[in-house]
Amino acid sequence: MGWCHRVAGRALGIFSPTIITSFGYTNVDAVLFGIPIHTAGILWGILLAFIADRYQHRSLLICFNIFVGTAGMALAGFDLTARNGRLAGLFLGSMGTLADGR
Repeated sequence: MGWCHRVAGRALGIFSPTIITSFGYTNVDAVLFGIPIHTAGILWGILLAFIADRYQHRSLLICFNIFVGTAGMALAGFDLTARNGRLAGLFLGSMGTLADGR
């Protein structure tokens, strides 16, 4: 499962400016939005690692994190109503793929 997280996290990290640009934002906005998106993913990972070490439920947290990442990517890919909702989905996708609960 860790390998799947790494592949998805790297793909999101590399292509997130292109994805954000496809939402209708400018190139500068895409680069600037990438900073808080990845920061949220890193902070989420630190929180999950703390909880996993504290309560010794790593597999449960990894499964929860996969759900968060999948829901975020679904929201980013299929929410056609507003670009802000798609951006929120990218935040959730980043949180789900950059943190693997180890």
